[in-house]
Amino acid sequence: MIQSPLKQSFSHKKIRIRIAAVSLFFFLAFALIAARAFELHLTDNKKLTSLVKNQYSRKVVVAPKRGTIMDQNGDTLAIDLQVDSVYASPHMIEDPKAFAKALAPVVGMDESKLLEKIDDKKKKFVWIKRRLGEEESAKLKGLKLGGLGTLPEYKRFYPNGSLAANVLGAVGYDAQALSGLEMAQDEVLKSQDPPKLIEQDAKGRSYSPFALMGLEHPNGIVLTLDKTIQYLAERELKTAVEKAKAVGGVAVVMDVESGAVLGMAVQPSFDPNEYYKYEPSHWRNRAVTDTYEPGSTFKAVTAAIALETGAFDLNKTLHCENGAMQVGKFTINDTHGHGPLNLNDIIKFSSNICSYKLAQLVGKKRFYEMVRDFGFGQRTGIEIPGEVGGIMASLNNLGTLQLGTMAFGQGISTTPLQIAAAYAAIANGGFLMKPYLIKEIRDSKNNVVQSFGPQILRRVIREDTAKHIARMLETVVQKGGTGTAARLEEYQVAGKTGTAQKVAPGGKGYAKNKYLASFVGFAPARDPKLVVLVSIDEPKGDYYGGLVSAPPFREIMGQSLAYLKTPPDGVAREAVAQGKVEKPKGAKAPGKVPKEEREERVAAAMEKPPVEALSGDATAAEADQAVPDLTGLSVREALRKAQSKNFKVKVRGSGICNRQEPEAGGAAEAGAEIVLDCEPPI
Repeated sequence: MIQSPLKQSFSHKKIRIRIAAVSLFFFLAFALIAARAFELHLTDNKKLTSLVKNQYSRKVVVAPKRGTIMDQNGDTLAIDLQVDSVYASPHMIEDPKAFAKALAPVVGMDESKLLEKIDDKKKKFVWIKRRLGEEESAKLKGLKLGGLGTLPEYKRFYPNGSLAANVLGAVGYDAQALSGLEMAQDEVLKSQDPPKLIEQDAKGRSYSPFALMGLEHPNGIVLTLDKTIQYLAERELKTAVEKAKAVGGVAVVMDVESGAVLGMAVQPSFDPNEYYKYEPSHWRNRAVTDTYEPGSTFKAVTAAIALETGAFDLNKTLHCENGAMQVGKFTINDTHGHGPLNLNDIIKFSSNICSYKLAQLVGKKRFYEMVRDFGFGQRTGIEIPGEVGGIMASLNNLGTLQLGTMAFGQGISTTPLQIAAAYAAIANGGFLMKPYLIKEIRDSKNNVVQSFGPQILRRVIREDTAKHIARMLETVVQKGGTGTAARLEEYQVAGKTGTAQKVAPGGKGYAKNKYLASFVGFAPARDPKLVVLVSIDEPKGDYYGGLVSAPPFREIMGQSLAYLKTPPDGVAREAVAQGKVEKPKGAKAPGKVPKEEREERVAAAMEKPPVEALSGDATAAEADQAVPDLTGLSVREALRKAQSKNFKVKVRGSGICNRQEPEAGGAAEAGAEIVLDCEPPI
């Protein structure tokens, strides 16, 4: 049939419309695809970037690197070691049972527990075992299992085991600081780098794990501790605690001139490499966290206060009531009865009754204020977490009886470190020094970032008072004294015994047959270098400080002074020759001194002028005066000279002062600070 021209034209038009519609559809589709391609490839698509990161990288928090902790001589006490940790990607494991069977014996895990870890196919990452040993890492490298990988991370290692553990503390997984200096200085020691990313290919296999590993730059810390002295203190304390069958003990070794802690031993202790095997109570540092009634060791403080205030002098005597004195409904007793005693014999024979009377002579307000001046009832500020300030009644609540009992070390609670610091003040001529443990903070290149040194808190007694008390403390270790077991052949010892009955649980009364035995002292007595405190908690059998704590004091002090090459003082030999003391067995000398030369002792305590010299015309005190020349002098000489002119001093370094600011001869206001740069002599 032949179509009409009209119908034929309409048919052709319809076809063109269809062709145009199809062409438009393809054009729009192409334009849409082109626009999407442009968006994906040529624009900043945050959503897509995030999606890619989630598919091809995973954020895994591992233990960051921590800085090294060293003793004052550069010996390592704590360090980070790089180790392997093994992980699995469950979504890539084809046969979980076979996987678990092959891996379990290598990593020392139970097969069923391992299977539980990898059973969820939706998981892309699970830890199998953290911080493998060297042998485990070597065996693991031989396994060819799909979905298995290792990542490097850091493990805290204490190369000396339990040495100084209660000072250092411990670090858990993911570098979590748990106790000690590790916790107190966590911000200094830990790396500040963010968590690293694991990069993965399309199949989920790690191909660039921790590209930034090793780039962390944490700071390290240098302590005032001396590794050898710390070892001596720990060894002798442990021996004493075991011999006495005691529940614990503390030993502190401190430089009397600077307040630097050279040793701090605690029993019971723990191994921070395996901290999880010990009760948390073993982690604490009892030298600063535990308080106790100091007993007779406090009598030296009482005598110093009585002499300093003028309430008593060397020519007077007090009657000790032949060993028993009634105070209201209470009776105060002495171990041995005595009549009139002078101050020297009150200390030598450790009279409670006469100590009580001394406090009454001083008066409540003045006695309380000076006890506070000695640092009791407040924290020392040492860099260890958990330090307590002790327990001391307020002035308003301090009654007559408690004032008197405080004088012989009851009715007041202190920490071992507070007692050691108070005796250091007597030893160094009357200055209360701030105890400290951190000597320097260093960066990853071993450059000193910050240094710390001696800090005088205040003068508590005059120099002549300190010398008189020191001479009295010498008699404690002589014939008739309570501390003869602390005598040394080469060095004259000055010290005091203490035997305190422990407070009963709940704070009501005293516990039966539970005592704390102590000895604290310094040597050489005429030129003191070290103060050593030993405290034994609940000894069985003999419980007197002179019998239980004096012998380990003798060993720690004698060996430490020998190790430091302290010359014999001659006073001890003279005392033996005159028959004042019997020749003691003496302390064992250490087998080997690891380093022949040591830096000159840290800066001596600054000598302030007597109180009388500071009084007078205020205008004259404020006037400018010439800055003294301190260059070429030792630290001790420079400090004494500056302080005699009423200048404050800041010391950087130790040894001989070679530079000062401001320079000598210039005018400066009285009380201005002179900065000294010192170096050890060549």
